[in-house]
This record gives sequence, structure tokens and C-alpha cells, in this order.
Amino acid sequence: MSYDYDAYSGDATVVVLDNDKAAAVSQGGGKHVTLTLTEEQGGEITSGDLVICEELVGVAMTDWDAATGTVVIDIDHAYYFEVAGVDADGDAELPVGSWVYYDAVNTALTGVINAANRPVGIILQGVPEGVTRTVPVLIKQCPWAAITELIS
Repeated sequence: MSYDYDAYSGDATVVVLDNDKAAAVSQGGGKHVTLTLTEEQGGEITSGDLVICEELVGVAMTDWDAATGTVVIDIDHAYYFEVAGVDADGDAELPVGSWVYYDAVNTALTGVINAANRPVGIILQGVPEGVTRTVPVLIKQCPWAAITELIS
């Protein structure tokens, strides 16, 4: 199933975390979204990168295409990413099933949950305390803005 989505052609915040594309779990098919982005937003996206565009999280299936301004992302599979074994209190074990968040300050995936970090998904292997390890992360969509508004 493929969706075209170009609502982010304006002032959207787009985050890119460089990564080599390596699917950890194949669920067959996939949910692919085509984003239309400016060169400033998408110009550095290459296949395999984690892409966070406002509330939407996915992994780039293509490089950003300068001719069309588009990139295709997969929003519903598991991919290998480096994850740091830390949480809001410091070094911490992250057991299987833990949510991981994109930490913009450290440009890393961690267990640190706060209003600034974006939820990315659930780890399918544990990460020991204080260690950075490459583990499969099941990409999950989360209405983060709505949740942070409710709890504030």
C-alpha cells in the first residue's frame, strides 16, 4: 500500500538520522508514504535514513529526488539502528519492548522521554545500561504532540 502525502511542503520540521537501510523484520508489503519536501528539508536524505517529519516517523526507501522534491518512507517495519542504553536518569538498561526516542541534542536514539524527544518505535532486543548497541527497532507512529499536551 502506498500513500502520497505532500502536506509538509511548507515550514515543516524534518529530522534526518543517517543510517544504512537494513530491515530487521519483514512483514511483507509495507506502508509507504511519499513526502514532498524542500531541498532544505530533504536534500540530505538517503535511503535507509530515519526520517521524522512532524508527527510522522519512517525510514527512507529512496534518496530525496531533487527533480520532484520527493522521498518515499516506510512507516511500519523494523530496521536496525544504534540505540544508547540511557534514560532520563542516566545510564539504564532498555529491555525488549522499550520505546526509544530521537534525542535531537545528541542526535541518537535513546530511552530518554521528554517533550523535546520524538518517539520512534519499540526495540526488539534489549540494550544494556550505558552501552550503545545496534538493535532492531519496530517503527511505530505515536501522536506525540497530543500526548504531551494532555500531560502538561
